[in-house]
Amino acid sequence: KAAVLDLSFNPFNDNLIASASEDCYARVWNIPDGGLTESLTEPVQTLIGHKRKVGNCEFHPQANNVLVTTAGDYKVKLWDISTGDCKFDIPGHKEIIQSVAWNHKGDLLATTSKDKQTRVFDPRSGECISQVQAHVGVKGSRVIFLGEKEKLFTIGFGRSSDRQFSIWDPRNM
Repeated sequence: KAAVLDLSFNPFNDNLIASASEDCYARVWNIPDGGLTESLTEPVQTLIGHKRKVGNCEFHPQANNVLVTTAGDYKVKLWDISTGDCKFDIPGHKEIIQSVAWNHKGDLLATTSKDKQTRVFDPRSGECISQVQAHVGVKGSRVIFLGEKEKLFTIGFGRSSDRQFSIWDPRNM
């Protein structure tokens, strides 16, 4: 119903895609075998629970049907897409979350937010296990895990808007 801000392909089912939108919903879409012949208008699941636009979505790399979303309501939500239920809220943000990423094993979740903090969470407990001010600039920042190396890669900006990137050990930032 509004602009799509992010999407993620399901690593267990090539036909499933999740989308995050300005209309406060995340949706799961099924692409038919053989590809699209017309526009999709009905999702297989609508994930309802955020109060503001959903900016990020990312499928879990090891657990089927698990999706994380973040929104302008400062919430991180873990969903079971087979039922559409929010299984867990991760607290700890006081500003808009700009990016979210799972590590390779799916036992850590990292976020960056407008408060210039990069946080690493244990998604099972919701506990923030590590936090650092990665970049001091006011422009947006992003985070990803570097595959099986268990390191974080952040990109952001310095005080004078110069682009910066950093590599972090998430257990000792």
